[in-house]
Amino acid sequence: MKSLKKEKGITLIALVVTIIVLLILAGVSITMLTGDDDIVTKATEAAQKTEEADDKEKADLEKMSEKIDKAVNEEYDESEIPEAGTVVTKPSEWTTLNGTAIADGNGGTIPLPAGFYYVDGDIKTGLVISSKEDDTLTSSGTTSGNQFVWIPVTNYSDTSNEALKTKIETYGGFYFSRYEAGVNSTEFRTGTTSVQTPVSKNGVVPYNFVTWEDAVSASENMYDSSTSVESSLCYGEQWDEMCAYIEDSSRTGETQSTAVTTGSVSSDVSKNICDLTTNAGEWTMEEGSSFFGGTVHIIRGGWWFGTMAYSIDFKGNTDDEYGYADPYTSEMVGFRVAMYVI
Repeated sequence: MKSLKKEKGITLIALVVTIIVLLILAGVSITMLTGDDDIVTKATEAAQKTEEADDKEKADLEKMSEKIDKAVNEEYDESEIPEAGTVVTKPSEWTTLNGTAIADGNGGTIPLPAGFYYVDGDIKTGLVISSKEDDTLTSSGTTSGNQFVWIPVTNYSDTSNEALKTKIETYGGFYFSRYEAGVNSTEFRTGTTSVQTPVSKNGVVPYNFVTWEDAVSASENMYDSSTSVESSLCYGEQWDEMCAYIEDSSRTGETQSTAVTTGSVSSDVSKNICDLTTNAGEWTMEEGSSFFGGTVHIIRGGWWFGTMAYSIDFKGNTDDEYGYADPYTSEMVGFRVAMYVI
């Protein structure tokens, strides 16, 4: 008897279902590959965006490279130079600066110590800062702030104070009090008193009738509790650096018959620095020899002396030096403070 075999195969229904599924998949694939939002279009757009991003990155890198080259070579287009007083990136070597870095208006950078504020001016006209936030160039009186002008220095050679020399070289300069040292009062001094804290303000009385020793102490005391700056009586080389910076140090001032308040002589201004040829002559840390013999402390700048007028860079009669030994005081002799960023 023959055995029966069960035949296996695809049923018509299964075949139809398979064909339908394949047709559906084909339709989906065709839809994804064609149309406004298909895979090919998306791939093309992605390629274009990648190419555009590469081009933009290359352009940005080229611009950055140009800026770096200009910064290194100190070459700037006028439109690219930050305005004076603008906060800029702090140089990496200014590691101890307690404050911010600001633009000098000519492509350079100046340290702005904590507790001080940019007032006006730039490196060409005299950049002024103040200890009071809302001060202006014309602020005056006992309630105004202490104002200083930045003096740029390229080569500081005085080695009498190495720590001070390092500070000046690190920041490329120092601050020079905008006005001769004053007392925060409108009552003129008539003689020597105990050491007072000096100010650098417009419209106050000059700190005259002061010995050299007291001028040294007062100058150092001005910012002895600050964590951002130090101060001292102006050194001889610092006066010379100021003279070189203002470029008109040979000018003389108006003659006077008596002392006046700081900033009173409107013609006595060079790059926003006042009182350089009028009012009181100024003690400095500089020493010299007197025609009377012995060592004296040098007085710099001009001061009132009847009909006589002295220039900003004046410092001498004999041996180009003019000074006195302590404890000399006079209505015509005061001093000026220099300030250093620490």
